[in-house]
Amino acid sequence: DEVKDHPLFLVPVASRRGLLQDVLAKEQQFVISDVILHGELSHRNRKIFDALLASYGGDMRRVLQHVQVERFFLSRQYRQGLVTVEPKQTVDARSFPVTPDSAFASLPASVGSQAMYAVQGDLVDANRGIVNFADLLKRPYEHYKYLLTATETGSVALDHLVLGLDQMFTGSANDVELLAFRMQRPAEYQSFRARLELIRVPFLLDYRVERKIYQEQVGDILRGVHVAPHVTKVLALWGVMTRMRRPDAARYPKQLTKVIELLTPLQKADLYAYGRVPRGLSSEEARELLAAVPEMYQETFPQAVVQAEGSAQPLGTYEGSFGASVRDLKAVLLAAASEPGTSCVTVPKVFVELREYLRDKANYRWMSLEVDGSFHLLDGDAASITSQCWERWLDWSDWEVREALGLVDEERYLELFRKYVVHASHSLKRERLFDEVTGELTDPDRKFMADIEKTMVPDLTTDAAREKHRAEVLSRIGAWALSHPNEDPAYDEIFPDYFALLQEDYYKRQKEAVGKSVQAMLGLLREGDDKPRPEGERLGEATLHKARHAVEVLLGEHDGTQRRERHTRETLKETLVNLTRHRY
Repeated sequence: DEVKDHPLFLVPVASRRGLLQDVLAKEQQFVISDVILHGELSHRNRKIFDALLASYGGDMRRVLQHVQVERFFLSRQYRQGLVTVEPKQTVDARSFPVTPDSAFASLPASVGSQAMYAVQGDLVDANRGIVNFADLLKRPYEHYKYLLTATETGSVALDHLVLGLDQMFTGSANDVELLAFRMQRPAEYQSFRARLELIRVPFLLDYRVERKIYQEQVGDILRGVHVAPHVTKVLALWGVMTRMRRPDAARYPKQLTKVIELLTPLQKADLYAYGRVPRGLSSEEARELLAAVPEMYQETFPQAVVQAEGSAQPLGTYEGSFGASVRDLKAVLLAAASEPGTSCVTVPKVFVELREYLRDKANYRWMSLEVDGSFHLLDGDAASITSQCWERWLDWSDWEVREALGLVDEERYLELFRKYVVHASHSLKRERLFDEVTGELTDPDRKFMADIEKTMVPDLTTDAAREKHRAEVLSRIGAWALSHPNEDPAYDEIFPDYFALLQEDYYKRQKEAVGKSVQAMLGLLREGDDKPRPEGERLGEATLHKARHAVEVLLGEHDGTQRRERHTRETLKETLVNLTRHRY
């Protein structure tokens, strides 16, 4: 049965409701669909059923002896209940006579003499499942206007019969085609609009998710070519930043006006991906900004328009309606890997290809959008998307090298912050605390708190401001505890901005030592025989030992298992050269 009629359709409609209510008496909340309650057998099955029932004098048991119930599984590959209809100019279903077919020879004569028809097509294959009309508006209107009645009545009229439909209709179209349809056929658009639900499907706005796409496909795309660490992450971040739009500060609470106005594409990308707020915000501003993220994600903007080919070209009214697509960025990745003699793809090579991609404004109209603050500022400025993304790569690489050198100790910052919270809490309560070393009660260490606060919030200059800041810290911890009962406070999650500042302060103090270690690592990589260059030999033995161990770690020699994202000598050397040039 190509239509896949439900077996319950064999039960007369008049008796079906009572039967189902008896069966589901204990499931009061279960809702029976109208299709099950009122659905009928297909044209051919109804003719066979009625002929058999008449032949057997109304004996339903004998009719059911001819029935075989089969289970079917949804399958896109075999077009069972899951069908994608590509743009074409043919009908989506048709009927044809099957009376002479030998398949009906075993049926009683009263059945075989009937004029019956079979059906086939996309709608038939999708019955009892989902049909998706890909790029629906690319088809001529006459080829899909039947959907107006099909979606409303659950049936479609064919040449010889009316085909009942039990399926979900979905479709896709891009914004430009939808806008053209709305403007050129306003009456037809209104008819369709009343029968469908428009769902935005923007480009991805979370670079963590987009990165996974590149990671999953990079092995198939770039066979035999090594991909350096952070390549996929940088590519995903850059792509997401091209899709960002500047939020309208007037839509948000007044205390967020300044924060929203100063928000950059990079900060907005971090906010969407990790819930990471910009540095320097008060506890109240941070809470309000995080609470505003869902509204920000759904914000509707004025129509983005560019002048191209002598006319205004609309690009969309929501975030993610334009920008670099995943398909385009995979092409960038391929271009970076296709240079003659290339054995690896590195971030600097990807940036060369991104800048080449940005030159093609004729084919990518979104590249011509007017700059709005730092939004849509693609290159050529320190605040541009490309420059900010480059700096972020340097940050990631810097952290990676420091971690390999043993200079990243998360526990150190956690312990420091825990101590600060204890002292701040006792200070606000005007209580003394127990000193485990001396065994005596002592006052909270104001100098210690002031030193930490100088790093976290440098503009605190008065005792009143410090007291207010400490109260805000404890308030944020309390708010976190309400949504995470019976859990110890995760200070690095509650205060990511403060932890970043503490790390930055620590790194500044270690900058000279890291610079020497980076030079030693470059010396080891240049020689290839674990002997540093002459200028490296003047470094201390401890520095050389750290540098040698860091090189081994970054090359994956201590991994124990195969890891895709690791350095080769070539990629590590290029990374260290750029760190030396731009950071040390």
